[in-house]
Amino acid sequence: MHSDTQQDFPESCENTLKKILTEVIELRQEIIIKANQRLQKYQYYNQSGTFSDSAYNLAHYLAMRQFDLRHLQDRLSHVSLTSLGRAEGSVLPTLDSLIDILKRATDSQNVSNENSCIFFYAQGQQLLEQHTMELFGPYRKHGRAHIMVTLPSEASWDYVLVKSMLEKGMSCARINCAHDDPIIWQEMINNIRQAETELNRSCRILMDLAGHKIRTSNIALGPSIHHLHVKKDRTGKIVAPAHLILTADYESPSLDNSLFRVPIPKSLHKKLKPGASLAFIDKQHKQRTLKVEHALSDTDWLVSCDKSAYLVSGCSLTLTPHQKKTTHKEVIEKFTLGEFAGEPLDIQIHKNNALLLTPSDIDGKPAEYKDGILIHPAQIGCTLSSALEKLSIGQPVWIDDGKIGAVVEALTEQGALLRITEAKMGGVCIKSDKGINFPEAQLNLPPLTKKDLKDLDFVCNHADLVGFSFIETL
Repeated sequence: MHSDTQQDFPESCENTLKKILTEVIELRQEIIIKANQRLQKYQYYNQSGTFSDSAYNLAHYLAMRQFDLRHLQDRLSHVSLTSLGRAEGSVLPTLDSLIDILKRATDSQNVSNENSCIFFYAQGQQLLEQHTMELFGPYRKHGRAHIMVTLPSEASWDYVLVKSMLEKGMSCARINCAHDDPIIWQEMINNIRQAETELNRSCRILMDLAGHKIRTSNIALGPSIHHLHVKKDRTGKIVAPAHLILTADYESPSLDNSLFRVPIPKSLHKKLKPGASLAFIDKQHKQRTLKVEHALSDTDWLVSCDKSAYLVSGCSLTLTPHQKKTTHKEVIEKFTLGEFAGEPLDIQIHKNNALLLTPSDIDGKPAEYKDGILIHPAQIGCTLSSALEKLSIGQPVWIDDGKIGAVVEALTEQGALLRITEAKMGGVCIKSDKGINFPEAQLNLPPLTKKDLKDLDFVCNHADLVGFSFIETL
């Protein structure tokens, strides 16, 4: 039945397919151009003069990832075609197969029965599988996946934690070289290797180079009070004690993920032994005890507390040796805890707030108000101060893995004034050592830092894999 009145009908399926075909062909051409440009930079290092199939495919994949394909992928899915979501093993074969199908569906000319790709899809998947096995080892009996876990600092002294990770499926342990130090890394690795032997399981060790630490820097500290947090489960049951380090060689806590450090006299440090106790009354007038676990180095002892407590400078600690329960405990020494660095101030940020991004030598601090009027915006430092010189007004800035989004509103002598565009309801607390991302700024950084080169000496001797994650370009 026909109508004399004109109606708007959806675009015909054939026209839709023709438009998709044109776009996919153009995408393929752009991918080849960008891939060749990338490979050209490494031609000098390639003595054979040609690259392997895998090298070409990697270059094609990296080129494809430079495009925002979401709209194309949606349209491909709507017409029941591949959305390119599994093309990583064979980029050009996937595109060529898609182009061939689209040509046949639209009765286009130049349909070829020959495959001019680098290698077939099946071969690409086989190589992908082979490379995965070479990197991470064989799969476990009951799965086709590898589980990588980033190790916390606790993994250096908590063997039970490490062993439980392997028992529950961890097949690759990641050590982030941006945190801790070689002493801690070595203890982590020792625990992994011991657990491997006991459980008869293999676990690869990946060490991720720190790269240029573009992170939030120090935040101004409050008074000398430290809250010792025990870990609890959802029911409120304590599942792990709080930890801190007693040190005879005190320095302000660094911007890594290490434990809080409290200075003690060197004379007392020599008297500490595993199992000894340090009794004290905390800020809330509660009786608490620190248990000496073991030495981390010649200057540092790891201690634990099985209850939450507020440790404050000026409180008195009583050292007693490890001994069975008795009515009388031998007192080795009493001492008063001296000054130590307090905890960072809270910097609470809400959507539409201003935030001043400053060089790293300026401590972060919360916003200042007087009679409800903003006197000075909240500020936070950037560990890579030179990055501020590369910013332009209107460019986006992301902090803490995207938890905080902002845009550069102004550039001043003090730094870059940001306007917060993304923050969860109720606000976000900015902390030190959180990543900062400048997606549209050209920072022109060298791939390896001096620290990376130094860390590589350790990595090459102890790790199975090296991660090169935090780079702008090669």
